[in-house]
Amino acid sequence: AFGVALGVSRQRCRCTWTGRHPSKVVSLASEQSKETDSDNSSGSATSDAARVALVAQRLTAADSTLQRWGYVAEVVYTWLGLISLSVASFAAYSQGGLRAFRNSSMGLGLASVGLSVMCALLGWFQARSCRTLGRRCGLAAKSLEPGGPLPPASQLTTMIPSLSNIEASLRARQRTAFLGALFAVVGLQSMVGLMVAKVLATSGGFGTSPGLNLDIFTLLAVGNSALAHVIGGGAAALQQGALPHVSALSEDLFQGWGRQ
Repeated sequence: AFGVALGVSRQRCRCTWTGRHPSKVVSLASEQSKETDSDNSSGSATSDAARVALVAQRLTAADSTLQRWGYVAEVVYTWLGLISLSVASFAAYSQGGLRAFRNSSMGLGLASVGLSVMCALLGWFQARSCRTLGRRCGLAAKSLEPGGPLPPASQLTTMIPSLSNIEASLRARQRTAFLGALFAVVGLQSMVGLMVAKVLATSGGFGTSPGLNLDIFTLLAVGNSALAHVIGGGAAALQQGALPHVSALSEDLFQGWGRQ
């Protein structure tokens, strides 16, 4: 009993000496913890709002770039592809249809035009798909409110197109353009060599030869096909350069658009 009384008296003396009541100390500690939690929540809300604003800005820029240069690529592929196909068809018809392939230079030119036009058709569809991705980016940017709450992860996955998918699509367009330009350039160089050899063999010098004009039409078709792929590949490179350059190692809820 004496020990218990001595402990109670020491506790009272300690509280009297410090000037604080135990209940007041506990209340002060709880208030400090509440202030810390409120500061952390306000800081996280501010960082989320900043990320949403950054993602919306990047999506808006991607929408403008993908749709504008995708439309340019579609027009170029359509216009120059139709011109190349029409000129090559005219040259083949003037030589008697399938009999044009008996001429080595013209047959090689027509084959290169056909392969290049097929690549142009594939590039046209790829450019249209990039325009569709651009429209999705625009819709996602409009749906994100910089001052509003952060949408759930499942909604973000379905709403925002993946940045890696867009980059893969643009790289595929560049490969298609390179392949089409390669077909056209190889056919062009081979046709020029065969035409020069034909002129030298028939005239004994650099003179004119029958059928040379029709070979020139085929050369024009091959040149237009090569030009279409050069412009289409350049447009895809510009679109890829306009995308944000981010690190692929960090996790991101915004399909890659919120990475630093």
